[in-house]
Order: sequence, then structure tokens, then C-alpha cells
Amino acid sequence: MTLRNEGWWWPGGASSWHYMRDGRSLCGYWNFAGGYLLDCGNEELDNCATCRKKRDREVAQKKKGAP
Repeated sequence: MTLRNEGWWWPGGASSWHYMRDGRSLCGYWNFAGGYLLDCGNEELDNCATCRKKRDREVAQKKKGAP
């Protein structure tokens, strides 16, 4: 594992993985002080639905070449 500034993380007490970027989850609920983040894909069933949808939109925009 390597230290990253974005990726999936399972916060203690959470019921799902959350996608973190620059210390904040895409859903806006969790803060991240540092450590290991995983790039395990968006398809996992135990990912936060809000984080997954926002991440899916970002990936789709990048594929289309949109800013």
C-alpha cells in the first residue's frame, strides 16, 4: 500500500467505505486525517452510495473529456 491523497477508506464506526479527497469524503460526512487510502474500484457493494455516485460522475466526465 502507498500513501495517497484520494481513495476509498472505511472510517471507524461507519457502515461503508467512503471516497476521500483532500481530507474530506465526497458525501461530505467524514474527515480524514491521514493514512492509507485504497483504490479498489467503485463497484463494491459496501461503498457509500453518495460517494459512489459522485465518483461515477467524475469518471464518466473524464472519459468524455469534459473539464
